[in-house]
Amino acid sequence: MIRDAEGARDELRAALLGVGVVLPTLRLDAASVAGEDPRPLVELGRCSPEVARQLAAALRRCALHSTYERNRQGAGSAP
Repeated sequence: MIRDAEGARDELRAALLGVGVVLPTLRLDAASVAGEDPRPLVELGRCSPEVARQLAAALRRCALHSTYERNRQGAGSAP
């Protein structure tokens, strides 16, 4: 479970880095991995307003691309 959460954290870090966003405090939440029955959570943490804007811009680009792809695929189908 914890290794899976670490992998998810690493995937997110790499994906964010790929669009130029670095969340400096991206990590596993310590309290969620403690105890006998850990339920790991990925903690996104804090970032500067500049990084928050970079993240928002990256998400907007993804949303626009996704909308474009859906429209493009729908244009070729029969009504």
